[in-house]
Amino acid sequence: MDQSARYTAEHTVMDSGIEIRELKHLLVVAEDKISKLEAEIVELKADDFGIQFSDKSQLDADDEEPNKETY
Repeated sequence: MDQSARYTAEHTVMDSGIEIRELKHLLVVAEDKISKLEAEIVELKADDFGIQFSDKSQLDADDEEPNKETY
């Protein structure tokens, strides 16, 4: 393998590694945002019913009405 091909291959691998790290970071950020939104949903549902829940496992997702705007 000549020097230019080796150089290109090494940089392609490094660029891929950088991209993977960036995507992993974005995934962590997105998962954190999802968790915060889920907690906010629990609070809003509890406020609607005048109930305080200690955690979201006490809410029954099957009782939710479908959102007509998404259909």
